[in-house]
Amino acid sequence: MHVTRINRFFAKPHLAEDLHEFLLSILPIIEGSEGCESAQLLRGKDDPHEFVIIEKWVSVAAHKGATKAIPPEKFDVVLPMLAKPPSGAYYVA
Repeated sequence: MHVTRINRFFAKPHLAEDLHEFLLSILPIIEGSEGCESAQLLRGKDDPHEFVIIEKWVSVAAHKGATKAIPPEKFDVVLPMLAKPPSGAYYVA
């Protein structure tokens, strides 16, 4: 069963551009992961501090396995940019 993962991020004031650049930098890692069919970064139309990454995966297991491909030091970089912890959920058609 194919799944869609939607991840939401909210930047701290004055850090929206930094967060945007960071999220763009990890898209190739996500897209290059086994089982990833696509990944797209979107920015809130009404709130430029809100971002979502919409990922399409062959399975939940593929997504969970791919999260290990993002180097841990990347998380150290992004956490100070976030106004609150990121959230995410899986969806099916």
